[in-house]
Amino acid sequence: MSFLKSGQPIHTTGKNLAGLWRPSFVKTDKKLYVFGGGGNVSHDLHVLHFDDMRWETIQVKP
Repeated sequence: MSFLKSGQPIHTTGKNLAGLWRPSFVKTDKKLYVFGGGGNVSHDLHVLHFDDMRWETIQVKP
């Protein structure tokens, strides 16, 4: 991901994840997965696609 520069803001598209506190993260080659967290508690799985910097939400059914 050579297009990212240190100290520069990262612009993404899709649903904003503001309000998640201490979620779990897993990074793969081309995606970042975010699950859980306090504050704005969510049971949804969020995925950031590195190829186009787009967030996707996968709704988890309990």
